[in-house]
Amino acid sequence: MPTKKYQKNIVILIYVVLSFTMLFLLFYNLGNVSAENWDEARHGISAYEMLKNKNFIINTYNYEPDLWNLKPPFSFWMESISFSLFGYNLFAFRLPSAIAMFLTFGSISIFYIKHMDIFRLLVLCCFFNAFRI
Repeated sequence: MPTKKYQKNIVILIYVVLSFTMLFLLFYNLGNVSAENWDEARHGISAYEMLKNKNFIINTYNYEPDLWNLKPPFSFWMESISFSLFGYNLFAFRLPSAIAMFLTFGSISIFYIKHMDIFRLLVLCCFFNAFRI
């Protein structure tokens, strides 16, 4: 019968392997797939216009206040920072979302590790990567 310490080490090892798997799946080919012509593209245009207009409070689309996409400006701010650091490309556009998804995975998985619930951690990993496809 494995000891409690041995079981905890196995859980931590599985967590590390899943974390690296998540990093790979989230960041591999991040900027190589075209932007979808719906909410994703509109969100990127709003972040671009926010950076160009230097108006960091009101998000715009076609240089007019965007009343269709009523999201708080935090995600636009993160995309604007990413655009200013990496240029105007799909990698910079999707990087803040990938980082947020990985941080969410990390914070939720801490709870699962405390309860040694490996199955739910695997389901969480699969669930997050379903959005990536």
